[in-house]
Amino acid sequence: MGTLVVVRHAQASLFSRDYDELSEHGIEQARCLGRWWAARGEQFSRVVTGPAKRHRDTFRHAYAAASEASQSSLDWPEPEVLPLFDEHDAFALVAKSLPDLEGKDARITDLARDARETEDPKARSASWQRLFEAIMERWLADEVLAAGVESWAAFKARVDSATQSLLEQAAEGPRKQRILLVTSVGPTAALLLRATSSPAHRAFSTAWRQRNASISHFVFSGHRLTLDAFNQVDHLDPTQVTFR
Repeated sequence: MGTLVVVRHAQASLFSRDYDELSEHGIEQARCLGRWWAARGEQFSRVVTGPAKRHRDTFRHAYAAASEASQSSLDWPEPEVLPLFDEHDAFALVAKSLPDLEGKDARITDLARDARETEDPKARSASWQRLFEAIMERWLADEVLAAGVESWAAFKARVDSATQSLLEQAAEGPRKQRILLVTSVGPTAALLLRATSSPAHRAFSTAWRQRNASISHFVFSGHRLTLDAFNQVDHLDPTQVTFR
């Protein structure tokens, strides 16, 4: 039986010009993760990241910190970038669907107003999340099909395809492989759905609880995937924990 170690990327730069850049806090989260791995002698048989800069940089900073902490070159494989493990485009989903939804849904209208007018960064982030979740509910129910926005069915299909390929390739190798995957909330939700057979909205509501730079474990055998641990942040001080 092998283990798929799934890491949600460290804190990105919400509300900045480039969200995909890790924040300074996010860089330190990733480095804490690396030092924690080094202290435990963590080994991976394969390292995979999504294509986003925040995915790749989370691993890059974690690896650098692990190497420094171990004072030697780590015997980890080179990271592979797999585009199918990218996040869905949440910003495009909101931007392209919001004008139509605001004219039809009073709840969406109220949430959008709060997200626009709230000035406190923490409160604004929470407001944006509530708006995003309300739109996501409609996306998961195939009620939002904005032009140029990936549908839920298409997103799930590509993550399932990537996961299936990982499992098939692992089946051809040695037993007890330990594969690291650095990605985002959406692909993790698709993994939760596959592992637990829960409804899509429940998989996402669970996945949204992930902290930045958190660790989840899925064990696999053949094509079977089972959730073993979720959203661990033992490597972070409580003051370092963030959701966004």
